[in-house]
Parts: sequence; structure tokens; C-alpha cells
Amino acid sequence: MRLILIGCEYSGGTTMALAIGDWILKEFSASGVRIHDHWVYPDISDQDPTKCFILGPGAVIPEEGRYAHLGSDYGSEKLTEERAADVRALKPWILEQAQRIMVWRHMHPSNITRDVFKGEVLRDSIEVGLHYPEAVYAPMYYGYGESGSFSDRRQRVREWDRALLEVAPEYVLVLLRSSSQAIRERMLSNPRPGHIPRENDVEKVIGLFEEQYDESELNQKLVIQTSGVSVEESVAEFVRKVEPFLTDEDRRRRG
Repeated sequence: MRLILIGCEYSGGTTMALAIGDWILKEFSASGVRIHDHWVYPDISDQDPTKCFILGPGAVIPEEGRYAHLGSDYGSEKLTEERAADVRALKPWILEQAQRIMVWRHMHPSNITRDVFKGEVLRDSIEVGLHYPEAVYAPMYYGYGESGSFSDRRQRVREWDRALLEVAPEYVLVLLRSSSQAIRERMLSNPRPGHIPRENDVEKVIGLFEEQYDESELNQKLVIQTSGVSVEESVAEFVRKVEPFLTDEDRRRRG
């Protein structure tokens, strides 16, 4: 099963990725689920072991040596404020290229259909955002991606939709729908300094993600509610709605 979860920040992307990942592990006897949660500035590094990892039964599975080339001080550290400051210092032209290259790299078949861990191909993955946040946040906050420009992200995201369909048409797009009030409450209770969206932009950002969901060219899409309900209820809604999109391989593994 391959999923992309989208929605305004604080809609529950990380929480739902972990909860749905646990369901996949149990339902399909999976050995691991790859989770990518590194698409929104300043958390844009897939080298961060807290943002790109394999969820295994009961815990995150360590990937020894994955970060060794970055130095001995990097191994278990998530994004520090110092590293976040480095990201914020990037000029728009280099940030645009970095994000564009990152998206394309993750759409390469070797990162989707041939993702191998300890000799076994991982059949399940969850992307928290992937290319869709670029269409929303880049023109608003990153300094690039405006309509009609070379980096026009709304146009580029449709190109990425089509590229993804060629490589892995089984992807399911999941819109996490949360109220603006719930998002603001979460922003207050768990503030992330320097992160987005700005409080005054919450309604606009929610609407832009709704537009991206509607305009997406992926064939398989569903919406789940993540405010006013428990995580368990959101997962149950997902389970009901994803059933028609299960692949033959998913059904075989489920038995």
C-alpha cells in the first residue's frame, strides 16, 4: 500500500502516518512501512532519522549506517535549531532547486518500487505531503513558485502527478480534513518556532490543500476527518474508504 497524506500543517499528518502505518503492519503482516515526513520547510531533509524512517512492529527500525557519511554527530539527531537556521538562510533560487530535485528523486522507481531493507522489498510507504505542499507553501512563504514562472508549482505539481502515475499508479491520495479552530488550538498547544502556516493564513491554506486534492490527477483519492474525532475513529474511516483501492497484492497479503 502506498499513500500520500496531505493537508494544512497541524491537520495530523505525522500522527495519522504512524497510526495508519501500525494498521498496515498488522493488517498485511508487513515487515516495515517506509515513512517520509520531510517536505515542509524547514524540515526538508530526508537524512533526518526522525523524518525518514521505517516503522516496524512496535517500534521504529534503526537503519544503521544510513547517516554515517554525514559525520558521527549526526546519527540520532533530529533537526536542531542550528540546522533549521541553516535552512532558513537558503535563498529562494537554491531552495527551489533543492525541493525540485528532492521530489524527483523520490519519484524514481528505485525509491518506490525497489526500496529494499535488509534484502526485502518494502511494499508499503506513506508520504506526508510529497509534492503537494510545494503548490501551497512555495508561493506563499518560500519566495518561488508563482504562476507563470519557471518554478510555477501549481503547474509543476500536475506534472509530478502524471510522473507518479507512470511509476506507481497504486498510490492513494488522502486529504486530512481538520477545522481551522482545531488547527489553531494545536498550534497554540504545540508551537513550532519558525514553522508554517501563519495564524492568519490558516483558512487560506486549508482551502488551497482542498484545491490541490480536487485538482490532483491521481486516480485514487479519499478524505478523512481529523478534528472532532479520535485518532482511532480517523483510522477506522480510512480503513473503510481505502478498501476499494487495495491492490491484488494487498488482498493476497491480507489473506
